[in-house]
Amino acid sequence: MRFLFSKCAIFILQGQAVLAALSIGDLMKAVELLYGMQCFSLCAMFIESCLQLELLELTDQTCILLLIWCDICDYGADI
Repeated sequence: MRFLFSKCAIFILQGQAVLAALSIGDLMKAVELLYGMQCFSLCAMFIESCLQLELLELTDQTCILLLIWCDICDYGADI
C-alpha cells in the first residue's frame, strides 16, 4: 500500500511540474515531462495543438517526439 501511495504522489508531483512549466511558458519542458510520465497520447495531442497554434516550431526535437508517437500507435494497432 505504501508503494502505491508513493507512486501516486510522484505522479501528482510530476503533473504539478507540467503545470509549472506551462505557467512559465516552457512548452518543450512540458512536453518532456508528459513524455517522461508516459502520457504519450496527451503529449502528442499537446504537440499537435501547439503546432496548429504556432506556439512550437517544427524542429528536430518535436519531429522525433511525433515519430515516436506514430511508432507507438502503429505498434498498438498491430497487437
